[in-house]
Amino acid sequence: MIKTSCRGQVAQRAIGLQQAQCHMVLQLDDDIFLDERAIEILALNLELLGKKTAVSPVLNDIETGNSVYEHELRKGIIGWFYNIYAYVVCSSSWGIKRMGTVTKAGNNYGVISSICGTKPFETQWLPGACVLCFKEDLILDEFYPLKGKAYCEDIIHSYLRRKKGIRHWIIPKACCSISTLIHENVEAINARRYYVELIRGSKWKFVLHCCFSKIKNLIKH
Repeated sequence: MIKTSCRGQVAQRAIGLQQAQCHMVLQLDDDIFLDERAIEILALNLELLGKKTAVSPVLNDIETGNSVYEHELRKGIIGWFYNIYAYVVCSSSWGIKRMGTVTKAGNNYGVISSICGTKPFETQWLPGACVLCFKEDLILDEFYPLKGKAYCEDIIHSYLRRKKGIRHWIIPKACCSISTLIHENVEAINARRYYVELIRGSKWKFVLHCCFSKIKNLIKH
């Protein structure tokens, strides 16, 4: 246990990471359930991929066993409209090419375990729930400027790693489970807005997506 004089998930984690002694360091949330060999598989792949690399397992729903990003793979006429929306409004790639990407509008898409294959899958970002990297590749700055829970920390963190030349890989043979993913709220939207400003992305597409999302939620309720 490390005591800190500061508050905030990112700031406190940075203090802990600064004291890391091993050549590999694992960032792990407390609500993650790792498969028995997940860490071993991640470490083996990290050694094979070499320096300037960060790796993560696939994320599955603890209740269904399916990918937590399964909802992003929509089929039929609904999937067709979703692809158009994601492509036009969110500036994403088409179909499964979206997997593992982050758009200029701040939308991030996960890697779906059922279709990503078995080989390491390179991505633009890694979910912050479980990330393994070499000690020298750690980001040790207090990079999250907003108060409260660090929403969207993982895409901001991933952006900073990529600026350092660190490549991201999802390792399909390493699996972990999580109960639920947090839905968007005001704090998460503000954090995503900060990310779009940080990367000098498309502010108007970000706003447009937020408006569409708000309308969709109102219709549901």
